Amino acid sequence: MDITRKQYLISATSKNLPEMNEIRLSCGAYLYVGTGLVIKDCTDAVGRKYIVLGNVFCADRVGKTVEDDINAFSGDNVNELIKNWVGRWVLIAENEIQIDACGLMSAFYTQGSDWCISSSLAVISSVIRRQPSYTVSDFGLNWQLLPDTLIDGVSALLCTQKFVVNDAQLSVCFNPYITDYSHLKTQEKVSRIAEILKNTLTNIAHYSGRDIWIALTAGRDSRLLIAAALAAGVKFSTYTAQHDNISTSDRKIPAKLARLFGFIHRYIKSSKVSSERINDYLTFSAGNSKGADLEFYARGQFDMIPSNAIVLRGAIFEAARTYGRSIASADMNGFKKGVQSYYQTSLSNPKQSDAFDKWLEYVETNPISYIDLRDRMYVEQRVGGWVAAIEQALDINEWASVQIANCRDLVSLLLSATEQERESVALSMGSIEILYPQLNNYPYNQSSVYDKIRLIKNVLISPARLKRFFKKIFK
Repeated sequence: MDITRKQYLISATSKNLPEMNEIRLSCGAYLYVGTGLVIKDCTDAVGRKYIVLGNVFCADRVGKTVEDDINAFSGDNVNELIKNWVGRWVLIAENEIQIDACGLMSAFYTQGSDWCISSSLAVISSVIRRQPSYTVSDFGLNWQLLPDTLIDGVSALLCTQKFVVNDAQLSVCFNPYITDYSHLKTQEKVSRIAEILKNTLTNIAHYSGRDIWIALTAGRDSRLLIAAALAAGVKFSTYTAQHDNISTSDRKIPAKLARLFGFIHRYIKSSKVSSERINDYLTFSAGNSKGADLEFYARGQFDMIPSNAIVLRGAIFEAARTYGRSIASADMNGFKKGVQSYYQTSLSNPKQSDAFDKWLEYVETNPISYIDLRDRMYVEQRVGGWVAAIEQALDINEWASVQIANCRDLVSLLLSATEQERESVALSMGSIEILYPQLNNYPYNQSSVYDKIRLIKNVLISPARLKRFFKKIFK
């Protein structure tokens, strides 16, 4: 198992990593790049050097590349340069390292004179010779990549942090979502979102060199992706992976939409689980991802996606919804009590509880005034933790994966949603209405009698899911 595939490592000192290409950086550090990781070497308008790792596309204008952005840049604020980039990437400037909008290109780091940073827990574990705890689960707080939770002395760079190379330290905090769009009316927000998504789909189709595949369910997020693809007029295929708890809507709606709107859809059936593939997946991710995607890989379903595909996925749009509202309030005391009560099983782990307290201290010391605490937890922890872990684990496949909403300017728009817009899912529904309104004529996540029986059965078998059950039943 090649744990370095599509991964990077940046180190203060030279390492013996023959399976990775070594590049000496201008700041004196060393960059190691695994096979399959896209790398761009660029110079800006005033001669400064940049290296960009990963799949990254421009969202603000059709026909523009990241290289175009860098070549024309002469400013001092790197955040201005990268605010319209979509994808999963890391930027190495002359003296700083920044990750994408929500930290999907994970950056696990150690501090001290011999510091190192890597997208992979497995790679950093092998370099520093410390084993991960393998305690991550697919439910509860355990999926969050909080300080020292998985490997002693290893933290995860949050999307509101950057690494200053010469000082070998984090900046105190910075706001990656530099534009506050809360003053805009709903129609203005959805118009901007629709334009960003349409531009992005067009640029991915033109510049990626890969066939576009979209993971399609009966939910709003994936529907929004096909709305953008249809509006952009790009060629794409969709797929739905079978699993034990798949809903009736997820089985039927995607195929129906494909017939009606003329795109190719594939329902990928599950097969026997391979224990060898489970071990490969867990080795590659250092046990950091144990959700449904582990099962899809172990059952060989991901092998049904062509190696030259770029799979577009629809997480992060939840930043414009009601995440955390039912369990916690927006003030620090109410937020802390709500999270501790809801996740008490996870927080009974002293290490996890201590890590959560450290994150609360960080947030309280470094507030971003117009971002609700619950949304801050969503982008820094749920997306930057759980979703990022899934994305890194998916690097084990030959095809590429991109979360289409992982763009700083787009996330800024999503975070600006009012409570009313969140309750009505106005930004997603409104964007679909602009891009391809016919798609709103078909139901979203409609539960059948079979689905409700299956849900009750699962709860009886797994009491740990009781809270999620009641939340769904009374939704």
